Amino acid sequence: MLQHDKPRILIVEDSIESLAIWFEVMVTDYLLVTAVSGEEVLRMASTSPLPDLILLKVMMPDMDGFEVYRRLKNRQDTADIPVIFITARPNEENEIQAFNVGGVDYLSTSISPVVVMGRVKTHLILHKARRDLADERDRLQSERKVIEDILLSMWEQPLLREDFVRILSVPVERTSGDIFLLARRPDGFIHAMVGDSTGHGLSSAIIGPMVMDIFHAMTGKGFSPEEILREINRKLYRAPRNIFMASCFVELSPGLDVIRLWNGGMPEVLFLRKEKWFLEWPSDHFPLGIKPTLLLFETISPHRINS
Repeated sequence: MLQHDKPRILIVEDSIESLAIWFEVMVTDYLLVTAVSGEEVLRMASTSPLPDLILLKVMMPDMDGFEVYRRLKNRQDTADIPVIFITARPNEENEIQAFNVGGVDYLSTSISPVVVMGRVKTHLILHKARRDLADERDRLQSERKVIEDILLSMWEQPLLREDFVRILSVPVERTSGDIFLLARRPDGFIHAMVGDSTGHGLSSAIIGPMVMDIFHAMTGKGFSPEEILREINRKLYRAPRNIFMASCFVELSPGLDVIRLWNGGMPEVLFLRKEKWFLEWPSDHFPLGIKPTLLLFETISPHRINS
């Protein structure tokens, strides 16, 4: 193994005899560097390349190992380096303090070399696993940000502006499966749709652009609510992972005097006119995407808003 491929271990020890023992046990498998004081540890621990692990003596001439450790933890570049406390005179109080401050282990210089090597190897493996996990988390977060930006750009579609419509949307996450759609057919009828996808985050947000495209494209071509809902249901039903969308679809006549409504899995829909509730409509259908076929507007009588 090349020297630069070996894990780098900083040994803090002012005894030549003890250092000779550490070197005899570890020099074959590790790249070893040494320090004899707390100030030297702080300087060397932050000098590139950083150590992968520190064997830190509890008692030193300028400051004890616990103070050195606290200073290491308070610096961003050295905070994650695992530290094993070592001592020639182990006692229970020091051992408890070593773990309380955050040390990964506590060893006596008189311990068997085989045990020392096993402990060191274990903590290096754990440190590498944590570092790899953090790198993977950062990579996934970066990829998620890219996907979110793409999804958000796909959500940017013009919304029909009407004086009688007010919208309040407060999603829990940056990307969500909540939608509100409003568009006018060529014959003047207005379509409005509110949807809430199963789950949260990207898994639910991913279906929003598909639903939006179907809604706007078919409304713009003059399709009826029945045809639009059937097409959305067909696409969602064929999607993987049991994706579905609770939704409410409203059709308003050009004169805004007749309304037809379909509610699949949403809370009770309330309609307000002149500060009075004139229509309440509970859910009486399955959400979109659960069943292969839908029972739609054929069973719902038109409601006159001005009656």
